[in-house]
Amino acid sequence: MLLPCLYTLKEQGFRRRGSTLRFWFIGTAGLVLLALPSQAQTLRRESLPALLQEQKAMQAAEQQTQAHAWQAKNWAQLPRLQLEWMGGQYNSIFWDNYFAIRQELPLFWQFKARKEASNATYSLYQSRQEVLAAELLYNALLVYEEVLYEQKMQALYHEAALMADSLLAMAKRSNQAGNLSSLESNQIQLKSYQYGRLERMHRAALQKALQRLKLYTGTDTQPSDELLAWDMPMKSAGASHPLEKLWQAEYEQQKATRRFQRAESMPTLSIGYFNQSLQGWQGAPGEERYYDAGKRFQGIMLTLNLPLFNSGLHKLQQANRIAEEALRYDMEWKQQQWQVNKDNNRAELQRLAVELEELQQLYRLVEKQLQQAQQALARGEFDRMTFLNYYLQTIDWTADYYTRLYEYNRAVITWHYHENTLEEAISQF
Repeated sequence: MLLPCLYTLKEQGFRRRGSTLRFWFIGTAGLVLLALPSQAQTLRRESLPALLQEQKAMQAAEQQTQAHAWQAKNWAQLPRLQLEWMGGQYNSIFWDNYFAIRQELPLFWQFKARKEASNATYSLYQSRQEVLAAELLYNALLVYEEVLYEQKMQALYHEAALMADSLLAMAKRSNQAGNLSSLESNQIQLKSYQYGRLERMHRAALQKALQRLKLYTGTDTQPSDELLAWDMPMKSAGASHPLEKLWQAEYEQQKATRRFQRAESMPTLSIGYFNQSLQGWQGAPGEERYYDAGKRFQGIMLTLNLPLFNSGLHKLQQANRIAEEALRYDMEWKQQQWQVNKDNNRAELQRLAVELEELQQLYRLVEKQLQQAQQALARGEFDRMTFLNYYLQTIDWTADYYTRLYEYNRAVITWHYHENTLEEAISQF
């Protein structure tokens, strides 16, 4: 598709200023060899989700989610059981002993608030894991398309540089023979330098993109897909994005935290049991009895803990209310930004789709024009510089087409990212 009009020409004779110029036109053979994937290139788009699951960042997020899943199951844990023992002469000259057991019992609304807070924290980390997975796949696909784009551009300018170098060598010989002006020779030399510089620039960009792709995939394997246009999305899937779920989870977690701290500041009930000895003479005057060590006295205890003098709890609750309100405003602002970004992406995608279609039509015209120029060159109707201009137009149009195709694919990937349909989209390749 890119340079089908670069034909391998046999040795042709072209006349200029009464002399014959001979040159070889290096055709598509080099470009085809550069475009063919090697056997080691087995990385495909559809393999990216599985590779990303092995990322350290994903493993860390999964471990954090599992840790909070276990914590969420611990909402019904009671406070520590209190055991008390005392022995000594606290009642008489005899050695008595005392034993008590106490348990603080949170009230129903405290258990309820604790359970809601634990579940909200677990949901928050679940949402963070989903966001990380979506963002890793989105960024990996962008880098993947960048690698395909840089491969095409580097191969294109490599072929153009070879062509320009070949013409430059012939131009120098023709200039020495007096068959070519210095101006024409300098123009060819400038083009040779320009294409060589562009090839080096895209080769360096390709290496950087491959390093970033390795960061995501954990492998040196290069992509084996072609730079092809993604299908144009037709309609919105209507699914919620993990980022939207994350913002809601952050807000719900803050609400649950506020309710939990409010419940913790409310009265609590403690229940207890005691058992003790009271040796010696006990009882009302005139009705005293002697009790030895074998006689035990027992009873139960009920304690209501009231936070009457704790102004810090009130201040903390006020701070939590402010933080909750701030998170609500922040969530609404992010949702508005998200919708604007989705609308802008959709408009950009439609614009790029129209431009890409126009470029495809124009490129076919340029391709046909170059074929006609090649035929005119073979018949001796064109000189070398005229044909070179047609050839350079093809290079420029091809580079422009690749760039628009790359921008279009990025816009499609972004659209699927917004709609949370990336995995479904890459499964269609």
